Amino acid sequence: MNDQVALEDSSMTICKSHYSTDIGGLYLAKELLGTSHYFVHKSYMVEIRMPSSTEERKLRTAGCHIIDGEEVPFIYQVTIIDIYIKIYQALECINSQDENNVNPNHKLTGCDPNELIGEMTKLSISAFRHWLDIVRLLTKKYRIGLRSRRATSHGHASIIASASEKRICSGPVCFTSMIVKHGIEREIWDEIQSELEKGTSLPIHYQFLIDAEHALEDDRLKSCIIDLAMACETYLRFSVFDILRECPEDIKSNMELANINAFTNSYFKNRVISSQKTKYNKLKNDHLNSLFDARNKLVHMGEVERVTHKNCARFIKAANDLFSISLSLTAMESEARAVSPR
Repeated sequence: MNDQVALEDSSMTICKSHYSTDIGGLYLAKELLGTSHYFVHKSYMVEIRMPSSTEERKLRTAGCHIIDGEEVPFIYQVTIIDIYIKIYQALECINSQDENNVNPNHKLTGCDPNELIGEMTKLSISAFRHWLDIVRLLTKKYRIGLRSRRATSHGHASIIASASEKRICSGPVCFTSMIVKHGIEREIWDEIQSELEKGTSLPIHYQFLIDAEHALEDDRLKSCIIDLAMACETYLRFSVFDILRECPEDIKSNMELANINAFTNSYFKNRVISSQKTKYNKLKNDHLNSLFDARNKLVHMGEVERVTHKNCARFIKAANDLFSISLSLTAMESEARAVSPR
C-alpha cells in the first residue's frame, strides 16, 4: 500500500513568524495599501504589513470619489494586519511531498513547536503594541487601539513559515486589541516609519493620557481623573528637569520634593517661552488648577463632585494643550531655589 505522504530528508531553513490580527477602524489612504513598517523590536527584525488592494477579506472600501459617474475608492478600512518577525536561528524542517496530509506541527524538528509559537506570538503582540504606540504618538489620536465595547475581535496565533512564506506550523486562535476609526495619510505614515527606525518610545505622560482616554470610554471616571493628573504632573516635572539637566544636585533635590503647585506657578511657568505665556496662564487658571484640585480631593477626601464626564473631557483637552507648551532656559538658576518644598 502506498503511503499518502512521503517524507523526504530534513533541511535547515531560515524562517519567520507570521501573526495575523483582526482590527477595527484603521483607515488608510489608498496609496498606503500593501505598504509596511520595518523596525527592530527586542533585537528582532519586525515587519508590520498592510493588506494589498487585492486582499479583499482584509479590508473594505470606506470612501469613494465619483469620477465620470463611477465610484473610485480613495480610503479603505483595514480589518486585518500582518506582523512578520524574522527568526534568526535556522530551524530543522522535514520536507514533505504532500503539504495537505501532514500535521503542520510534526514538520518542525529540533525544537518544541508549541514553545516556539508561544514565544513568537508574545513577541508579535509586543511589537504590535509598540507600533501602535508610535502610531498614536504621531497621529495624536490616542484612542487608536482602544478596545470596543463590542465583542472582542480575535486574531490568529503566530505561524512559523519559511522565508518564502511556506507554512511550517501554526497555533490556535487568540485574542488581541482592536483599533478604532482613524485615517492616516502618507506624510504621517512615513513619519511613523522614521520614528520606529529611531527606536522612539511613547513618553510616560502620553501613556497616562492614553489610559485616561480608555478609562473615559469605559466610564471609569475616577481612574480618568487620576490618570490625567498624572499625565500633566509628569509632563510639568520632566519638562523642567530636562531643560535644567545641568543644574546643581541640591537644586534638583529641592525640586523633586516640591509639590505640583511649585511647578505650575514657578518652575514650569517661569520657563514657558514668551509666545506661549498667555496660553499657559489661561490653561493653568481655567483647567490645570481645577484638575489637580479634583484629583487631590478624590484621593485624599473621597470627594467625587468634580468627577464628571464633562470635566474628564475638558481635562483631556487641557492635557493635550499642555503637551504643546514649550520651555526655554531664560530664568536664573537661583529662581529654582525660590520655592521651598512642602
